[in-house]
Amino acid sequence: MDEICDALSNYRVNQIEVVNVKHPDNDYSEEDFSNSKWKEQKVTLQVGTIDLLPTHKKYYRFQGTPIIQLDGKNLGTFSPDSPKLPPGTTFEAMLSPDKGGRSVMLRIDRESIRLPETQLPQIDSPSAIAQSDNTPQLSETSPSAPCLKPTFIPGKSKFP
Repeated sequence: MDEICDALSNYRVNQIEVVNVKHPDNDYSEEDFSNSKWKEQKVTLQVGTIDLLPTHKKYYRFQGTPIIQLDGKNLGTFSPDSPKLPPGTTFEAMLSPDKGGRSVMLRIDRESIRLPETQLPQIDSPSAIAQSDNTPQLSETSPSAPCLKPTFIPGKSKFP
């Protein structure tokens, strides 16, 4: 994750196209973004993920898909042709609807992009990993775990 964040810090995202804005499952599907209240207004957005119930008919297709949110409500998904930001990212942008209103262009304030913090677990040594793993460990001399080595006899191979 750190490598991704480092790469993104050098990547210049100027604009993102948000699609499926009019999808009925999105919270802003009825909003008219060509309305004057949205023009030249900078808003704070966040990248979240679609969270569906396991019984939803499209659960396996869309669960966990990144989605752009405005005020904690679903706006739409990234266009396949747009740059993507990882979930947990926040940024400021100005909204511009397309002519049909089915998508919205976000003009990104690059200085406002805040990538999610990553915290990796501290690992002291391989023995610490083994101790944190709850799987029983067998010693090399354990009578309950004999070491079977194949023996090779020319023309035949056998296992003891």
